[in-house]
Amino acid sequence: LKTLNDRYQVLDLEGIAKHKGSILGDLPGKIQPSQKYFETLIFNKINNFNIKKVIWVESESIKIGKLSIPSRLWLRMDKGIKIKLQSSIEERIKFILKDYKYFIKEPLLMEKAMRVLKKIIIKKDYKNIEKNLKNKDYRSFVENLITKHYDKAYKKTRSEIKNKNDKVIKIKKINKKEFLKIINESSYFT
Repeated sequence: LKTLNDRYQVLDLEGIAKHKGSILGDLPGKIQPSQKYFETLIFNKINNFNIKKVIWVESESIKIGKLSIPSRLWLRMDKGIKIKLQSSIEERIKFILKDYKYFIKEPLLMEKAMRVLKKIIIKKDYKNIEKNLKNKDYRSFVENLITKHYDKAYKKTRSEIKNKNDKVIKIKKINKKEFLKIINESSYFT
């Protein structure tokens, strides 16, 4: 979304919500706005868009942290074409380790996330993830989070329901250079 934002209209709901939208979504030093202010920020952003042009938005569950996406907007988001970016598990691990590096420095954030995780995944998988974290084996920790939680959870979301207009784009690297290449070469971004 950040790369798209340089050229296109982007509604960054996670940015507005000050949350990454997952159990690891809390951002250090950031407090989520109130629900009413969140909705006001969304309205103001959309109000400045040209509604005749495409608006890019990440497929989100209806909740981003403690906030709810307004239901009319959330339902409307599902009407658009979905573009799914796929990359290798190794590239995803590298990206997450870089993007969420503050969790290593903020143990309280991790403890909160682990309490949530304990309630939603099977005990054996949780114990393994907990062991990775305790041993500071962050690579295995992230790999297990992806395979034992995130990939399973996302398979159940509406963003995974296939539509004939949906597009899957395979990417080698998760970085701005690769995203720019995709934007420049794909007809979906013209």
